[in-house]
This record gives sequence, structure tokens and C-alpha cells, in this order.
Amino acid sequence: MSAMAGNKPHYEEAIRALFAGEAIRFEKWIAEWPSDIRKHTSRLAERAFHRDPRSAPVDPANVNR
Repeated sequence: MSAMAGNKPHYEEAIRALFAGEAIRFEKWIAEWPSDIRKHTSRLAERAFHRDPRSAPVDPANVNR
């Protein structure tokens, strides 16, 4: 996402919404981006917003270990 949209308006707000799992807020912040970037970014972010509620929360300190 940073490679495609790091210089787009509201990028930082969109990242915050992504990591907070707030899909509606995420879509709001990326609404002004070019459609191809918006569609691809939304598709990549889908997994972040559709987690199994029974799964344990992800600890950022343990990612990639």
C-alpha cells in the first residue's frame, strides 16, 4: 500500500483505520484515490477486516517471527 499510495491524500489516516480494523473509515479515507489503486488496496485489505472473531488478536511485536 505504501508503494502505491504513500503520497495520496489521507494515506496515514487510511493506514490507521486499516490497523484498527475499521473498514468503513478505511474506505472513507481512500475514496479520493484513483480507482485502480483504491480497488487493489481494498482487495488487499479485505483480510484485515474479515477476521474470525474466535481467533486471538495479533500481537504486532510477534509479527514476522
